[in-house]
Parts: sequence; structure tokens; C-alpha cells
Amino acid sequence: MPYRILLRRDISINWSYNDPVLMLGEPGVESDTGKLKIGDGQSPWNNLPYTEGVTGPIGPQGTQGAQGPPHGSSG
Repeated sequence: MPYRILLRRDISINWSYNDPVLMLGEPGVESDTGKLKIGDGQSPWNNLPYTEGVTGPIGPQGTQGAQGPPHGSSG
């Protein structure tokens, strides 16, 4: 028998208006933005940070192009 796991979800304005406290480890998804918060069992929704995924390293900075004439000159 397959099981189905549903995450708590709603649109962002409803999350902000209702400002619920999610249980420790309980995920909450904004269905209109796709953003996710994880409950700590104490903090209301509006005080929880959004969960950010793993990010890769920052790549090297490219070379800077030629600089144009000063603003207002006709050169």
C-alpha cells in the first residue's frame, strides 16, 4: 500500500496573515512562490527564515571592459 506525504502549504499572504507556529522540523510551503520554511516549535511564521538550498562556489570575476568618456563630455 503506497503512502502519501503532504507538506503543509498555503499562499504567502495567508501564511503571513495567520502567522502559525510550525512544529519542530515541520515544513511549510508557500504554494504561490515555492519558498519553504522549517518550524522550530516556537517562532511564528513571520519570524522564521526561508530555507535556502545549497549554493555552489562563486566563480572567478571576469575582466573589466574599457571605460567610456566621462559623463557629459563629447569625446
